[in-house]
Amino acid sequence: MMAIGAVTALIFAAGSLATSFLLQMFFGAALLLLASGAAMRRISAKKDALSGAANGEVRKAHKALESLRDALEKSQADCDSIQDMWQFHRCVDEATQQPVRDFLQHRQSLLDACGFGPFAELMIRFARVERAINRALSASADGVDNEARTCLQQAGLRMENCMASWRNNEAARLSAPRH
Repeated sequence: MMAIGAVTALIFAAGSLATSFLLQMFFGAALLLLASGAAMRRISAKKDALSGAANGEVRKAHKALESLRDALEKSQADCDSIQDMWQFHRCVDEATQQPVRDFLQHRQSLLDACGFGPFAELMIRFARVERAINRALSASADGVDNEARTCLQQAGLRMENCMASWRNNEAARLSAPRH
């Protein structure tokens, strides 16, 4: 419905709206259709989240976060003895790439289930983890040993903050009244 409204609005916007009252009415109706579709999509997603339909997706997102935490811990242990920075880079990249992708795949379900505020807080903390991983990868690609190791440790610490945010959000979500 949103697509129909958007396409119709664009078609009529391309024409000369000022010359025809009828075209202006069609344009207004198309915009109303677009807004209705967006509202219906949001209401439907919220109902699904509240009814528990998103719980499977939320569990998958949690599992991906746990997998990333475990991958960071393993990377720190495995990379501790690696002296070659290209090997270090490969070790971190291979361990963290898939869990990051898996978590990001479930963003919409998390937004629908948690609401914007808690979702934003979780994503801010996750972005900090992701930035620290990227800095470790960048430093290792540049051959800067100490910085790469420090950034990997920071990623692990930031991951613990991210997991704490997850636990807080999950507790709030589960204790929220269902409508």
